Amino acid sequence: MSAAFAATSLGVTFKTLKPLIRYDLFTDPWTTRFDLNAPFGIDDMIYATDCKILISHPGRDDRGTEDRRVPKVGNLPWNEFDSSGWKPLGSPDLVVRTDHYRDNGHCCSVCFGLGRVGSNVVRCPDCHGRSEWVDEDANEVFDGCEKCRVGYVGGPICTHCERGWVNGPTIEERIIGSPRRFGTGMMARIRTLGDLEYRVVEGEGANDETSLLLFRGDHGIRGIACSMAAQ
Repeated sequence: MSAAFAATSLGVTFKTLKPLIRYDLFTDPWTTRFDLNAPFGIDDMIYATDCKILISHPGRDDRGTEDRRVPKVGNLPWNEFDSSGWKPLGSPDLVVRTDHYRDNGHCCSVCFGLGRVGSNVVRCPDCHGRSEWVDEDANEVFDGCEKCRVGYVGGPICTHCERGWVNGPTIEERIIGSPRRFGTGMMARIRTLGDLEYRVVEGEGANDETSLLLFRGDHGIRGIACSMAAQ
């Protein structure tokens, strides 16, 4: 603390630290409805989403959104973040799904569904995370990129799954305060954002079979995630 006071007395100014976010965990190269391949900025906020999780934090993206199709994030329930009832997001409480989806497997929480592990994992520059390659001469698309096999490069193949997917029983995460379940891979990605608080908002009308998980953390991080389909 004394060092901070000394620096202030010398006229040193401190910059707000930016959150360390792996944006590739929260963006989507597959979607066609929106351009979600990278984060986008609106006003003084940065957003990233894969249509299942949306995260935001203060900041500016000078690239703009004029030429991009991005969601209308202003329509989301941001007012709910001012409500009470927040709880710390602790360790996962995993359950096996017992309905007809029980043998469909689940997204790997070790590699976040990327198929590779390590701090240097990035989308493959050849297939851009799609895990496919194009034979331009034959005008055909083939599953399984020749360079990466899984859509990502920069780390060893994950030994806990098959291309990001764990075969066997469908395992989901139970969240206190919600009758719904949340995907294991999705929750593992959310936990990379650090210590978080959460609260649950139940869907209404056409969305009454889903729950929204609101979460917030340091550096002004806020996010919204959707539950799995009702059992």
